Amino acid sequence: MYNEKKLENVIEFKICKKRIEKSKYFTEIFFGKHPMKYRELFEEYEKIFFKDNVYYKVDKKYMTDVYKDSMGEEDTILASYFSISNDRIETIYNDIIFYIERLEDTLEDYEEDIEMMEDYIEESEDSEDIKDFESQIEDDKEEIERIKKLLEIYPKIENYIPIHSEPGFHYLLINKLTGAIEFFMRDPISIDKYTGLFKIADSLDEFIDKLYIEKTENRVVNIAQGRKVLKEMDEYIKERDKFKNE
Repeated sequence: MYNEKKLENVIEFKICKKRIEKSKYFTEIFFGKHPMKYRELFEEYEKIFFKDNVYYKVDKKYMTDVYKDSMGEEDTILASYFSISNDRIETIYNDIIFYIERLEDTLEDYEEDIEMMEDYIEESEDSEDIKDFESQIEDDKEEIERIKKLLEIYPKIENYIPIHSEPGFHYLLINKLTGAIEFFMRDPISIDKYTGLFKIADSLDEFIDKLYIEKTENRVVNIAQGRKVLKEMDEYIKERDKFKNE
């Protein structure tokens, strides 16, 4: 059993939501493969709220080039809540699938455009047009390679359990194969901009053990950062709804 008193410093238990149905993801099989001292916390609750200004301290060993491309030199991550009901986890899966399908559609569009331009080049006698199309084909091929690399980075949902998300911006994931906690981050505005997936903890236990309360004098900075994220999220939601309705 987890030590509830130890967690009272970082978790707001009075507003946490207990499970109304058994988890499909945090199962005997999962815990058999990845034993953890906080197991009962994830079996008992489907929404775990952390107190204000609770952060996770990222160990320097996890600050790889991929990490720094997404996070810079920032070595703390705000812990707001874990949302781990069956419905929420499946919603996040669908959200990630949405981005993957968008990228695949964009990839297909580029490939079709190249095919059309190549057909035109074969039939055209206009040297200037041919030169322009050949240049465009090279540009499109570069975009195709870039999108393929992005698709390789996107998490394969069958290998992960999401425990937190800001849809379209970032996701906190448990790797079901290793038990590690990974951070998936993408540009909140453009579907095909930089995406990063990187490990920030070897286990859930490590993540929870390293949570701490930030000093209150940093609150103003945190609020400003939060407002920026909310603005980006609002722009992202408008963009996603636009594409879903097309």
